[in-house]
Order: sequence, then C-alpha cells, then structure tokens
Amino acid sequence: MRRLHEGFKTPRFDEAEHLPVRDVMTDDKESVQEFLPRDAEGSSASKKGAGKEIEAQGSRPRFIEVMRGTTYGLRKQKQKVDAQNDLIRSYREAEKELHALMQTAKHLEQQEIILQGEFEAKRAEHRHLASRRNLDEQRLQREIKEEGYKQEIQDLEQQVKKASLELQLEEIKLRRLELQGRAIEPQKEVVDPHVEQARTEIKRYMDRHQYLGRDKKQWFTQIDGDLESGEISKDLAKWMKEDIEQIIRDNTLSP
Repeated sequence: MRRLHEGFKTPRFDEAEHLPVRDVMTDDKESVQEFLPRDAEGSSASKKGAGKEIEAQGSRPRFIEVMRGTTYGLRKQKQKVDAQNDLIRSYREAEKELHALMQTAKHLEQQEIILQGEFEAKRAEHRHLASRRNLDEQRLQREIKEEGYKQEIQDLEQQVKKASLELQLEEIKLRRLELQGRAIEPQKEVVDPHVEQARTEIKRYMDRHQYLGRDKKQWFTQIDGDLESGEISKDLAKWMKEDIEQIIRDNTLSP
C-alpha cells in the first residue's frame, strides 16, 4: 500500500513553481491537502511566454512547466491531484475498515472467552443442582423407609400388646376355671399322711368356728390367738390361713 501511495506523489519541480494547496474536509471529517491550479494572472503570464520558453529551452522539464500554465496542463494536473486524493482517501478508509475488523476480531474473541466462562459456570451450577437433587431424593427415600419402619414397629407393638392382653385374659380365665374346679371337686389324692391329718384338723377347726363366716380378719385373729395359746402349731396355723383365703376366694368367685 505504501508503494502504491508513493507512485501517485506530485511530480517535483522547483520549489518556486509548486502549485498552491488547501485543506479539504473529507466525508469522514478528516482534513487532507488538495493541490490547486495557478491563479488566472499567473496562468496568463505563462501562456504569453509559452512559445518563447519552448523555443529557448527544448528540454522536457521546461515543457512540463510551460504546460502547467495552460488549460490542458491544469486539467491534467488537477486530475492527478484528484486521483491522488482519492487514493489517499481510499487508503485511509481501508485502514479504518482494517482497524475496525481487527477490533471486531478482538471483541469477538473477548465475547467468546466471556461466553465460555458463562458456559462453564452454568455447567458447574447444573452439576451442583443435580448433586443436590440426588441428595434430596436419597434423603426422601431414607425418610420414607424410616417412616415405614416406624409404622411397622408400632404395628408390631400393638400386636404384641394385644397378644399380651389376650394371654393375660386367657390366664385369668384358666385360673378361674381351676379355682372353680378346686372348689367343686375336692382333692382325692393325698400322698402325705401328715397333710391328710392336717386337713382333718383344719376341717374340724373350721367346723367348730363356723360362726366366723367369711370374715377373713376374724379367722386370722382366732388362728393367731389359738397359736399363742398353744392349741395349734405354727405350721397348722399357716396352712389354715392359706386354706381359709382360698375358700373365701372360691366362694367369692363362684356364681
């Protein structure tokens, strides 16, 4: 581009013969120098002595200087100047476009870096949310299982409690039947003769004190008094108390 620009430089002449220049504003608001043709007076003076100068000096530079003062020469010079100005303007516009493209490339590169960073941040956030969701699902499943276990334990406790109550009820019923059977059917088998003798004495003692009725307290008072007086032995007193309690209980439970 520099070589092309140098090819359109204004031809150099003597410093005194240079064309005047002026500052011109381009469409891009830039100031450039534009060569102007000679004024009318200078041009006329050149035209008057043009033939003599050509005859006096037949060299090419002098011919060019003479032609500069003619209408044709001015027109050609102006065309060259306009072409040079257009070239300079085109060069500057191309330079601006190149700079804009370079800036655009940098901007796009920066945008790509920013977008890549945002993408990485979004992906990290997505991974974090996925991990949190998995942890929440695991916790929820664990809580559901724990609630299920708690319910099963409560159900088992209720079943055990119900079974225990039923067992206690059955034991009470069985005990009642045993007591009723013992009250109705006297024991027939006596292994130890001392026990039989004791029962006989207990029966006689109770027949003798039937007036005491079902008052266990009066019976125990009577037995304790007889024990202190020596009428009955300690073992006999113990057996009588047990039998009296059983008899009173059986009579109470009997329908």
